[in-house]
Amino acid sequence: MQILNSLRDAAQHDIVELSEQELYMYAQAGVTLYKDFLKRVFAESLADYVPERVLPISTQPPRDLPSMVDADFAEIKRLVKPHSRRQIEAKAKLKALAIVEASLEGVRSQPSELEVNQLVKQVRAGKKWQTSFLALLPFSCRLKVGAQR
Repeated sequence: MQILNSLRDAAQHDIVELSEQELYMYAQAGVTLYKDFLKRVFAESLADYVPERVLPISTQPPRDLPSMVDADFAEIKRLVKPHSRRQIEAKAKLKALAIVEASLEGVRSQPSELEVNQLVKQVRAGKKWQTSFLALLPFSCRLKVGAQR
């Protein structure tokens, strides 16, 4: 829920860019969390209040998290190449990843412009997302293990 809250804050006060798959994944996680909470605390089903087929809906359902971040990072690398005039788009994508990273670490603040600029430098230097966004690593491992059940 913190990820969605922080992304909403960023969208309200700044520029942030999410893919359809990312938005779907975070929305689905929020609905699942709420469903589980409702069941555990009140012994009620979310389906009693909202039809199961309603939320969330996407024409492009998400892949696993590492694949989504790989695709985002490839796009960011393309956007920050020399002579590219798409820095703002790259920073918006990096900001979204930084927000997810911070939320997973329990940080409720937005990344600063300096932090986003440092991420741009890391991308230009050829660093992989796995070295810049360490909090996503255990999260992505949990998703892979959960998918194998």
